[in-house]
Amino acid sequence: MMNYDEARTAVSNMANGEDSPIRMWPVDQEDVREAEERIGRDLPQSLKEVWFDIGAGFFQGSPQGKVQISRINALMSPDEVADACEGKESGETTPFFDVSDGDHLVLTTSGSVEHPVYPGVEISPSLKAFIAAVTETPDFWNRQLPSPRP
Repeated sequence: MMNYDEARTAVSNMANGEDSPIRMWPVDQEDVREAEERIGRDLPQSLKEVWFDIGAGFFQGSPQGKVQISRINALMSPDEVADACEGKESGETTPFFDVSDGDHLVLTTSGSVEHPVYPGVEISPSLKAFIAAVTETPDFWNRQLPSPRP
């Protein structure tokens, strides 16, 4: 399995190449500041670090070309995170990964990744571990959920 540094290099090498299954765009500090202002709280530091390392965008295939998926499968931009957070009272989780229309994975205050339909079911122990796994196997997160799924 890839580690985060290997994933970051793979994303950097692949992102935005012609017909690349990984499509990314940069995120800057102003984007993050505006999102935090909109929701009235700081976004998780680990999310900001990943944005500044690799940006935001889509993971729809693996670097080895083994896996292609049809879900949205996107690391959300700060603006998209703010959209998903607005109007919600809880700051206990932060939606950060769009799996399908309106369905997001969340980053918990402890730093782990979960699906809100399965609270307490850890998909990944950290955001960086999640990014490494989803870079190598884009549907990794779906394989971590219990069956049957709603």
